[in-house]
Order: sequence, then C-alpha cells, then structure tokens
Amino acid sequence: MKRTLLFILSLALCLPLLVSCGKRHFVFFDDADTWLYEPIESEYAPNEIVNVKLGKVDGLATLFLVNGVPCELKENHAEYWLFSFRMPREDVTIDFKTYDASITDPDHIVLIEAYLTASHFDDGIWVQNYYGQYQSGARVAIMYTGTYNTTFWSETVGSETFYFRMTNRATVLYEGTFYTLDEAYQNGYLTDEDIKTVHELHKQAYPTLYIE
Repeated sequence: MKRTLLFILSLALCLPLLVSCGKRHFVFFDDADTWLYEPIESEYAPNEIVNVKLGKVDGLATLFLVNGVPCELKENHAEYWLFSFRMPREDVTIDFKTYDASITDPDHIVLIEAYLTASHFDDGIWVQNYYGQYQSGARVAIMYTGTYNTTFWSETVGSETFYFRMTNRATVLYEGTFYTLDEAYQNGYLTDEDIKTVHELHKQAYPTLYIE
C-alpha cells in the first residue's frame, strides 16, 4: 500500500514536468518578412535547436537578440547570416538590429550594441564623441541617435557646466544601463575628478559652444 501511495505521489510530482517538457513554445519575430532568408516554424519544443537564416546585406554589422539576450553569429555566408539557439521552456521574441559595419572601434561597438539592446531604435546610430571609460567601468559618450536641432542648452554636473546644441546629450553606460551625466554622478559612478576630465574633453570637442 505504501509503495502504491509513493508511486502515485511521485507521478503527481513529475506529471507537470513531463507536460512542460512536451509543450511547444512560440517564436515571435516582428521583422520576419524583412529579414528571413528561409521560413522558420512558429513554435518549437524545449531544447530544440532553432536555426534562423537572415538575408545578408553587405556593409552592416548585426545584433541578434533572443528574449533580449545577444546571440553570436554562427555562420556568415555570402547570401545569409545564420544564428542558432536552443529553445527555452518559454515563448521567444527575436529582435534583429544592424549598424554600420565600418565601425570597428571596440569601445564604440560596446556602446552601440548596448544602446540597441535597450532600445527599438536602429537607424543610423553612431558614437559622435567618446570621452573614455572611468575607474568604475562607466563609459561616457555623445551618441547620435537620429535627432538633431540647433537649440542651445546646458547641464550642470558637480562644479562643471556642460553646453550642448543637440538633443543627443552626453550619456553614460554603466553595467548595461544608460544614465545621464548627472544621474551617473549622483549615483557615484563618476567622481568629481571624472566630471572635470569629461568636461575638458567636451570643451575640446565643441570649442564653439564655450566661446565667451
């Protein structure tokens, strides 16, 4: 009797897991019509290998995200890019973004790919001015994100005042998240000395904004 009860209890505990193992999950890819070189299935079983071939365009670098996590390029063919991942036990959303392949500076690539991972924007992004990586690991840059105007404005951070002419303000990347200069300073990611260094680099990059 005890053995029978133990068997029933074990079966009851394992049944949800068995059902989960057999359940297929969906793959969502909004830009499928634009990029797919070959069709893919709409759903896959857990642990099944999903191969995604995307039509290749020369001159572009790629960022392939599976539920927000970058996936490395597996094969680079003349006509298509091949990305491959193992299906998790959940639905998957694929995001595919590109940027100018002529950008080779590793610091710029880190910033661009972090921005694309966090944003839906992927049209003409580049690092306009890079102000370096600081002791905390924070990277400071002005990134062009497709917007421009001639409005002059300023931002005071610590003891320094930064002048800008574009809507693309100086931004700080720290552990995968972007912050404004003041947010990074207030959070302790940039020190007073860091701010002074960034300010000097900014003045050198935009001298006409500091003409008295």
